[in-house]
Amino acid sequence: MNRALRNFNFVLIDLQKMPGEIRPKHIAESIVSQMSLDRTVVPDEDQEQDSRWNLLFCNYLQAALRNAAEPWWIVIDGFNHARLSPAVNDLIKELSGRIRLTLREHRLVLISYPESLSPEVERVALRETLTRISQQDLISFFGQVYYE
Repeated sequence: MNRALRNFNFVLIDLQKMPGEIRPKHIAESIVSQMSLDRTVVPDEDQEQDSRWNLLFCNYLQAALRNAAEPWWIVIDGFNHARLSPAVNDLIKELSGRIRLTLREHRLVLISYPESLSPEVERVALRETLTRISQQDLISFFGQVYYE
């Protein structure tokens, strides 16, 4: 497995571990620091409205990743357990659109993301809905293990 992951770089963000209300800047700072990018990729929050800030950040990130040697997988988990500002959804939608159009070798994985994305992104997105493991699932699993 180590060999299979050698050509990928991961950014892992667990929103549940971030205290308080999560703003787009918190996610952006985590992405930039884990990618070891220059901190100037994250614009100053006081200068712009949220929508303009998200657009500016994605412009800077796109420029920084345009010539990346290897693909990045940005994995964000914990949407259903975190207190998010409304602007976070706008950041996710802008980021997913960039990855679809201009950063095609990179991937965005959203775990427990409840919102829908733009129709263009939804058309190419892979969604997997996981359900709770039931008692019947456990019986079947251990029955198969015993059988084998």
